[in-house]
Amino acid sequence: MKKAFVTILSLAACLVACNKADKVAPAALDVNRPVQFTVSNFYSLDTKAPLDGSSAVEVFAGAPINASNVQLTVATYDATEKTGTLNTSNSLLWGVGQTDGSTNFFAVYPYQGERTITKPESTASDEATWYLPYEISSERAGDVAYANDFLVAVASQNPGTGSSTNRVALAFKHPFAKLVYAINNTSDDYVVSATISGIHRSGNIGFTAGTVTATGDAVAAGSPVALDVETAGTEFWTVVMPETSTVNPVVVLTMGSGATYTFKLSNGMSLEAGKVYTATIPVTGVEHGETTSDRSVSGTFTVTDWTPVAIDNGNIVTDGATEAAKWWYIVRSEERR
Repeated sequence: MKKAFVTILSLAACLVACNKADKVAPAALDVNRPVQFTVSNFYSLDTKAPLDGSSAVEVFAGAPINASNVQLTVATYDATEKTGTLNTSNSLLWGVGQTDGSTNFFAVYPYQGERTITKPESTASDEATWYLPYEISSERAGDVAYANDFLVAVASQNPGTGSSTNRVALAFKHPFAKLVYAINNTSDDYVVSATISGIHRSGNIGFTAGTVTATGDAVAAGSPVALDVETAGTEFWTVVMPETSTVNPVVVLTMGSGATYTFKLSNGMSLEAGKVYTATIPVTGVEHGETTSDRSVSGTFTVTDWTPVAIDNGNIVTDGATEAAKWWYIVRSEERR
């Protein structure tokens, strides 16, 4: 009996020692290591979004954080310094024990809170295959305007081992392309409306790359979508998915007389994200009563950057000129220590 008792005590001592050896002390800051962000190109002259507490981004984080639909709002705004801070509360924490392992971040603006990242079943563990599906619908009021404001940022970052974690740098950009049609009307008729076909309105935004792949069929000529009005009768626009192959959208103008005129450019082109494509459509010699006409417009799109205004030393700079009057459209928010 005594021998058995000693054996039991020895076994118990061994188990305690083994358990102690297996336990690993947590990293010093694992209990509370909030993810912190620096943000650039957050507001643009295109979105005209005011910097206030209601402005928010929506953040998704990959492994090991694994968070979705996290809302980060603008916490402060200094009108003198032209800087702000994002709310970096404990709602988004680095992984326990995470130091040099990077996490992929995907952020969108404006915040919606209902978006879901698609993870293909066969490649669910590969974050490079994840994507956010996006569709611009003609049936939802304001959908094109919302796509015009929509910005995306992606980043891959680790927290590091220091007492202050590494910042996640989010550089927002327009993931779509923008088409603008200026109408040069020298006829005795007037333009009532304009429609477009031959463009894509749906696509997938890559989780790690932030780039868009157009999906589905292009808008058919038999069911075109309306162009949005910038200036009644003279300028129309829309937002479309980028295209890697050459496209040549078809625009149909409806005149006050009831006549309709179809236009396309003599040359098409691919459409790049973050670019504005502008074309001029001349309308001349229209005779009332003529119902249809197909016309090819010489030339092609003029391409310009569709980028937010940059900020330098607290001043918003565009084309080398400081525009103090446009400081309200702050484009960089950075938390300073």
